[in-house]
Amino acid sequence: LQDLNELNRAYQRGLVDLVESGRYDSHSNFTVVLQPFLRDITLPLMVREDGNLDLSYFTVDCLHLSERAHSEMAIALWNNMLEPVGKKQAFNNFTYVRTKIHLPNFMVLAVTGLLLGWGITWLFLWRRFRKMKIEEKPREEKAEMKGTNF
Repeated sequence: LQDLNELNRAYQRGLVDLVESGRYDSHSNFTVVLQPFLRDITLPLMVREDGNLDLSYFTVDCLHLSERAHSEMAIALWNNMLEPVGKKQAFNNFTYVRTKIHLPNFMVLAVTGLLLGWGITWLFLWRRFRKMKIEEKPREEKAEMKGTNF
């Protein structure tokens, strides 16, 4: 287990070195931001009321993570993405409390709402304008073809 932890730490140091190398700083439309919510992770080994360990963070094979652990990590990742660079949480306390989910600040919500409103209004008006143009087109009347009966 100690070797595995050391390998994990070396991998994390390698990621930090890669991001801080400046390799990704030359693009104006691309960036890399580390989300360190798993840096200092330790899964809790809680004892249940019956005296057994709470293994609800693992699947039946005790190797893979369960839905509960995945939901905890998803919340931690979401919260990390909303935190500013340099002030990101580097741990997860696995409390399984849904109230710890961070929400975007008011300005982000306002701008998002404004953009969505603009987009929906544009789509509605564009479709209406297109429908009006189609109705305005003069309909070509079919010429009646009368033939001679030879």
